Amino acid sequence: MVILSDNFEYEQKLKNSIEKVSNFVLSTYGPFGQNVLINRNGKSFLTKDGVTVAKAVTSNDPIESAIIDIIKQTAESTVRDAGDGTTSSILFLTKFINEIKNLLKVTNQNDITPSKVKECFETIFNKLF
Repeated sequence: MVILSDNFEYEQKLKNSIEKVSNFVLSTYGPFGQNVLINRNGKSFLTKDGVTVAKAVTSNDPIESAIIDIIKQTAESTVRDAGDGTTSSILFLTKFINEIKNLLKVTNQNDITPSKVKECFETIFNKLF
């Protein structure tokens, strides 16, 4: 995957995209989460709904926008399949991407196996739960 390569520009865009979405969406997490002010088409409203917040995040950069769209798809799939939990799914996705990036930094990319990816999942799961 090109975005997870050694290319600093892509690495930075990946980081910016993840931070952009996660900073807004994760601020709504849990019973003490914050409301987020969204201005859409000249109308402003407050929401604490993770998928609504995720849908409102945009970028003018085409690469960042593509990454943000992937994160939005995660939130929308969660709503469609489970009815709730979008903030949790975005939290999991961002942690997973960061773990994979760490794996790629310390491992020869040719040595990445399904068991290594499974280890990433387990590491993230243990950190979150």
